[in-house]
Amino acid sequence: MGFFSALAAALTPKPILATADRKQGAAFAADIPGPGGYNFEVIGESKYQNRFRANLPDEFTKPAAVRCYVVARLEIDDDPDAQNHIIVKLGYSPVGHIPEEDVRSVRQMIKQHGRGQTAASCRAVVVKRNGSYGIWLDLSD
Repeated sequence: MGFFSALAAALTPKPILATADRKQGAAFAADIPGPGGYNFEVIGESKYQNRFRANLPDEFTKPAAVRCYVVARLEIDDDPDAQNHIIVKLGYSPVGHIPEEDVRSVRQMIKQHGRGQTAASCRAVVVKRNGSYGIWLDLSD
């Protein structure tokens, strides 16, 4: 692996496994501080179920696991046709997006707390129900 590949790998946000204890999730470092409620819903996850499996620790893909606390990346889509689109990623993989009615407020959070004003990280919880994954962000409403 070359220097730049190693550097990119080191800087890539990785999902972090925690216990089902909410307080455990509060310890993760993120650009955007959250209230700890994990009630901000992400939509579109049904299209990305394989990407959840690829980016989550093996322990979480077992049947008994129901929650995994992670650091998610929020990116403002640079596609001019998608002006009101913010992508939610685990690592480099998209796993959903912000609902259209919340894009303006989340865009403000990214610009206030993010790096380069186009992306920021926040704490999140991935929830597994009936074999499907969903993600909830720790952002203020």
